[in-house]
Amino acid sequence: FQEVQGLGDNSVARVPINRDVNAGGILWLICQGSCAFIEAVFDPCPTGTNPVCIPRRTDMSSYHLGAKITGNSWWSIEAFLGNEIGSITNNAIAAYDTSIITGEDYDLGSPNHKCGGPGHGVGGEPGRPGENCQALGTVAIANEVSTSAPAATAFWNKCAQHCRTGTGGTCQANCQPDDNALGSVFKLRFSAETSQLLFLDMLDLDEWPDALKWKLEGDANFVAVSGNGDNSVTRIPLGRQVTKDSVLWIVCLGSCAFAGVDFETCPPREPVTPPSPPPACVDRTTAMDGYHLGAKISGDAHWSIEAFLGNDYNSIGNNAIMAYDTSVITGDDYDLGSPNTKCGGPGVG
Repeated sequence: FQEVQGLGDNSVARVPINRDVNAGGILWLICQGSCAFIEAVFDPCPTGTNPVCIPRRTDMSSYHLGAKITGNSWWSIEAFLGNEIGSITNNAIAAYDTSIITGEDYDLGSPNHKCGGPGHGVGGEPGRPGENCQALGTVAIANEVSTSAPAATAFWNKCAQHCRTGTGGTCQANCQPDDNALGSVFKLRFSAETSQLLFLDMLDLDEWPDALKWKLEGDANFVAVSGNGDNSVTRIPLGRQVTKDSVLWIVCLGSCAFAGVDFETCPPREPVTPPSPPPACVDRTTAMDGYHLGAKISGDAHWSIEAFLGNDYNSIGNNAIMAYDTSVITGDDYDLGSPNTKCGGPGVG
């Protein structure tokens, strides 16, 4: 399952999904506590118009300890010291080998020591939300000693001299990259005509409510994300389609390392003939305005819905779905009212 953090009492949470489904496809949504389903927005597309997309990842395994990571023909990356896009200066990126520890950064080790690796931190222990039990290999950091372009170049050159052939010998003594405790900014650029950004993986992201924020260049606002704590792995759903040379900004307010992005490169859609012109996808929503209070919601020709008590889909019973009118309050459920009281409605929270 893909886990999503809510926004609190009476809030509206918009969750990106961005998945192609065939006829009869089922979407399961499970709330661990109180919640209400508002809508899903989807496009029914004509058969044959979806191209075959190729899954890819920002693989950094070929870079030696301390190297300047650049990317490949599908993506590029830079990293900067600080936690504000407006104040970044020189590229301070460095490759960090999570199988060994440099700069006493035990929280950047992978796997966690309770899974047999060098990493230390409660957030990455087995059974935790940020369990760090699969080796991450090479990750990217903003190196805290690369405070200027000459300093960054000198560091890359020294690490290349000692570590290009491996981490033995003089490598670890002369190349000790260390992430910046006061924040890092990562800038990724995607080169395909069309790319589908799926997931972002971060290592050692703090448990603060806004430990990380991300956005695509041109977006009005950032999306704030909380991490899973010391030595944890945090997987963040992106669910965005981008075009050639689109930029993804990632800002950490404290310690962190970039572990990778899962994405797909997609060829341009080919026209479908006949008919002509090709049929277009039609924007639809799971509108429920036609149902009275307490009605059994069923859907229409394009979608259907059921709801069940509990939070484990393996133990669900009968369909318990019911329409709820957010403009009035029943059952003292003030957190299900809409709009919020401060916007002139009945909702409290």
